Amino acid sequence: MADQPHWKGVPEKLDRAWAWLESHPVAWAFELTASLSVSEWFDGEAPEDVLPFAVVSGDGSLAALWLDGERMRVVLLGSEGDGYVLADDAEQFVQLLAIGYDELTRDELGRPPANVDAVAAAGKFRTWVRGELGLEVPPEWPAVGDDEFTMWLDARFGKEPTIGPAPAGEAAQTEIGGDVDTLISMLGRPDGAAVTEDLGALLGRPLKARLRASSRGLRRAGMEVESDRYGIQTVWIALADYPHPDRLVAGLGSESTKADVLALLGVPEREGETWVRYIVRGRYMHLEMENGTLARVTLMTGAP
Repeated sequence: MADQPHWKGVPEKLDRAWAWLESHPVAWAFELTASLSVSEWFDGEAPEDVLPFAVVSGDGSLAALWLDGERMRVVLLGSEGDGYVLADDAEQFVQLLAIGYDELTRDELGRPPANVDAVAAAGKFRTWVRGELGLEVPPEWPAVGDDEFTMWLDARFGKEPTIGPAPAGEAAQTEIGGDVDTLISMLGRPDGAAVTEDLGALLGRPLKARLRASSRGLRRAGMEVESDRYGIQTVWIALADYPHPDRLVAGLGSESTKADVLALLGVPEREGETWVRYIVRGRYMHLEMENGTLARVTLMTGAP
């Protein structure tokens, strides 16, 4: 709280977790500390509604409390100038800590912790959080990335809002059927209840309120989804794990070859030795072969 004297303290459960960790050090790559400042991060003028309290990665990225209207959320201030929400309140952040990630950045979250030693090191803390604070500790944390805090930072720094990738324009469009038609319609839509309901119905399984919070269930269905403040940007589908591989792209399946794809869909917008890319309704569909047959489909708002 070095440059934020008006802050009277931190939420009770975060404060208790902080005290426990001070007396039971855990071998993480980050530390909780009251001596942090964000003045330099904000060009010499620390905002009153951001209070840093932890270094959460080896590159010096910070976790901070952020007063978002009536809510107190936990956000990341990245070493490269990026920022996004880590947890919607301090209790959730304690749950995140107890999982055992060794760093709390977008590169680590959204999948199970990669460092099993860090998970083991957090074992006693995890037990304490469950027993003393009465909080559940999930096996992994949802993916994080551009969101409301990112937009707040952009506004503070006077950055002009930018739109997401533009549709593909006047290039030849390909007509297509199957589940992929529904998935393409999700591109550009906000990550929220409406899109998760649509995708849950398509997959035949319930999903959480946001796709970022559903990463574990999506992986079981052979899918990954990337979204930012402008909406869903990319969807990856692995046919080997997708529950309906023969209806993903109408007329194609996991045994289809590149020749089959070309015969069905015609001349692609681009192609390589083991892949082809088409434009469908102004979006990009990339089909990749492995061992000669269709293995992965990627849907994108913009071409890489």
